[in-house]
Amino acid sequence: MENFPASRKGCERRQMKTLKFFLIATILFLATKSFCKNSDFMYGKNIVVEENASQKLLDTANELASFLKKGTGEDFNILKGKTEKGIFILSSNSQLLDQQLRNELKNRGKEAFVIFSQDNSTLYISGNSDAGIQYGIYKYLELLGYRWLLPGDNWTIIPRLNNITLKVKMVESPAFKQRNFFGTGGFGGKLPLDPEMKLSKKWEDWKKRNFLGGEIAISGHAGESFNMANKSVLLEHPEYLAEIGGKRQPFSPGTKPCYSNPALIDLYVNDRLKKLKSQIDADPEGPGSFAVSVEPSDGGGHCECAECLKIGSVSDRVFSLANHVAKQVAKQFPGKYVSLLAYNEHAAVPNIELEPNIYVVVVPYGFQRTGYSGDELLQMWAKKSKFIGIYDYWSIPDWSQDMPSLNYLEMPAKKIRFWHQNNVVGFLSESTYSSGAVGITWYISSRLLWNPAVDEKQVIQDFYSKAFDKAEKPMKRMLERWATSFMLSDHELALSFRDIAEADKLATSPEVKSRISDYKKYLQYLRLYYEYITAKPGSEERKIAVRNLLNFMWRIYDSTMVHVYRMHQLIVNRYETSDTELKQEWDFKNKEKWENIKPVTEEELNQMIEDGISKYKPYDFETKHYDTEKIVPAKLPVVPNNENKYISTHSFWGDHCFKFYVPENIDTLTLKMKIGKRDNHPGDRVVIKDSNDNSVFDKFILPDGEEHQITFQTKNKGLYTMNVSDQKITYSFQFPDWLPFVVVNSIVISDWQKKVYFYVPAGLKKIAMYCESVVPVKIFDSDGKEIKYEGTKILVADVPAGQDGKIWTLSHHKLYTPSPVMLNIPAIFGFSKETMMVPAVK
Repeated sequence: MENFPASRKGCERRQMKTLKFFLIATILFLATKSFCKNSDFMYGKNIVVEENASQKLLDTANELASFLKKGTGEDFNILKGKTEKGIFILSSNSQLLDQQLRNELKNRGKEAFVIFSQDNSTLYISGNSDAGIQYGIYKYLELLGYRWLLPGDNWTIIPRLNNITLKVKMVESPAFKQRNFFGTGGFGGKLPLDPEMKLSKKWEDWKKRNFLGGEIAISGHAGESFNMANKSVLLEHPEYLAEIGGKRQPFSPGTKPCYSNPALIDLYVNDRLKKLKSQIDADPEGPGSFAVSVEPSDGGGHCECAECLKIGSVSDRVFSLANHVAKQVAKQFPGKYVSLLAYNEHAAVPNIELEPNIYVVVVPYGFQRTGYSGDELLQMWAKKSKFIGIYDYWSIPDWSQDMPSLNYLEMPAKKIRFWHQNNVVGFLSESTYSSGAVGITWYISSRLLWNPAVDEKQVIQDFYSKAFDKAEKPMKRMLERWATSFMLSDHELALSFRDIAEADKLATSPEVKSRISDYKKYLQYLRLYYEYITAKPGSEERKIAVRNLLNFMWRIYDSTMVHVYRMHQLIVNRYETSDTELKQEWDFKNKEKWENIKPVTEEELNQMIEDGISKYKPYDFETKHYDTEKIVPAKLPVVPNNENKYISTHSFWGDHCFKFYVPENIDTLTLKMKIGKRDNHPGDRVVIKDSNDNSVFDKFILPDGEEHQITFQTKNKGLYTMNVSDQKITYSFQFPDWLPFVVVNSIVISDWQKKVYFYVPAGLKKIAMYCESVVPVKIFDSDGKEIKYEGTKILVADVPAGQDGKIWTLSHHKLYTPSPVMLNIPAIFGFSKETMMVPAVK
């Protein structure tokens, strides 16, 4: 045995004592920590409900226990009655709740809740309804760090907790009494891949955990159900139905009533009272008992008989019938409402007074023919009623095919705050069940609809950091590019494939990787959809592409990234009707087809990303934006002394913003406008403002196919703005050939024979634009020489030496939606070189 010096032995003894000390201290610390975790900071691991708690409340208590266990690792007991320690889940009239807290909830609405705790032993969560208590529980979990970013367990953030106690007093109720959306087409019922409808439940769970829902709910069109329920009476009495062109209309589910017929009014009122009673009986305190719908059947065809015309406008007629029902509802069901839309031909504010228990849901941003902008129409309704709702369309698949189409960075906050300022108390949206297209938008909106003052930038940043952690930078870059400027193209796909690959490399946790994996699925969907729509219709390539798309969509069905059922309907039943085999092949009764649909694997996804990077290369240009509010003539106008000659524009379709420059010594100006012919239509609204933002012209121009002169005073020199609110009839202008006159921001060019002019800024080496013309466009430099470009959707061309800082030309463009979109050149479109305008700062 080796002998050690005494000094070394002493050193070892001291080290052993030190080691023992640290071991004992560690054991004591862990024991203390465990003790604290299990007692002082867990509310005794008790969740307390009342003896008469509803099943919904018991289910919510069990959900709370489940989430707390995931965060703490501890089991929580569900108890009834009073205990010393616990999380107390109580109704606002419970005797277990302090009177002061009960008072806090008075007159705050059914969804109000309070969260209160002063110590480590008790926490009170109380609400004015089961729904209010439920929202209070989710708010408590949110305060602890839980999040439900998108539908699905992989998007649920579970914090690691040793302490679930809070010192808190929070009383909240939502600013909007309805906060909900649905996807056009729904989920399709019990599908072969989802017989238990789990996807529907996944979305509903996500919505309620993010405070979506509401204490009120409305139904849609009621005219069809009224007609069918009273078919025999309506067939016996044709005078009950609308008269158009001097003839009573035949019965159909959509035929409108005669609003002035007393017997029809009685029949309709009694039908609606019966319907409301059934709604109340089914759920006395539920959202569905709030109001009965009196919304007419969809479409036009309102009665034009002499007596109905005496009532007034279409809006006057529709709302007069609503008034009849509302009066009887107030008598027989005090506190209840009738609801209807301000929509289509009855979108305009009626001239008649409205009963106070009419809940009007304005549809301002689509299917309204008033000639006013959506915001203007809403403001007009806000003056009429202090209690209105909004129905809006947010990226429905039928229009946007589940592409990213909403700017979540700005749109939700801007719209929701504006609505809140204008008496809006409810919002129902027709949207999509696509997390890829609208998930972040609805996550942000859920917070703003509850509290419009919330800082949306903090909500967005919280989403990024919790969802993506170390992979935040490339994911944020991709998602924000989609939000602000998404255009489905080979260039966008190239950028996105590289962003997602970078994010995947940076991700370290399985949870983050699974979320990035969902966006891989969505990106591959975008790619396959692009390859499908760019394949020639009827070709073998198209047949292969559509089947690849459908197969992949169903393989990612469970991810929620695409509203698969609706997109399937659109593709099979609408877009590809000429492919006779497709519908049979993808029939839901084709058992063999659905048995062979298997979820996509991570290995397959990674290969798809590699293939995408290999196939799609980004173009070499830098996006640039220019200020179109401050523009000047490319050259100063010279006003002739003799009679004006006029330049004709091409035909426009949809809303446009025009700019023109008025020089000194011009007292009046005349433009000429022609609108396509349309009967029974108010026409297009034209609003012109001078350089000081004063309105100098605001009128409707009739759609009679005739030329109309627009003459107005031009006392102020400078830049004028003309906005045209078009009802998609088509219109054109003529303007003096000396007048600098352009369209800015976006343009619809449907006449391929017409030329438009654009400006290429000095120093620019390449031009880039996104173009969806159905025929190949031609681009010419300032000397009229045709310029070759690369790309199909994104067009990129080199700028020849000496051709920058000049006016170029584009021709052969045909499309009825805005195009082209300028990516690095000013979005200013002129109709001659001599009358072109350019950015004030070039």
